[in-house]
Amino acid sequence: MEAREYLGTARSVRPLDVEDEVYMDQLLRRLQRYYGWRGVDVRQLCREYDVHKMGVIHESQFYRALPRPALSVDEEDVTLLVHKV
Repeated sequence: MEAREYLGTARSVRPLDVEDEVYMDQLLRRLQRYYGWRGVDVRQLCREYDVHKMGVIHESQFYRALPRPALSVDEEDVTLLVHKV
């Protein structure tokens, strides 16, 4: 199943498996708490990479924009976030 994307690009909309969905939910809650406590606006950080104001950034830009808590988020977690979004 393909989803229509901005400017005609396509990505898979295949859902994550049940274990990954549960882990994703826990990860998002941890990140929400972390960013909320520190007053970090992730949307604003991503907007800085969206120079054309199209609402789209590249995967590599997302990796750079996302501030990671020191020990609680690793590369696999960020990769899972990229595949979910």
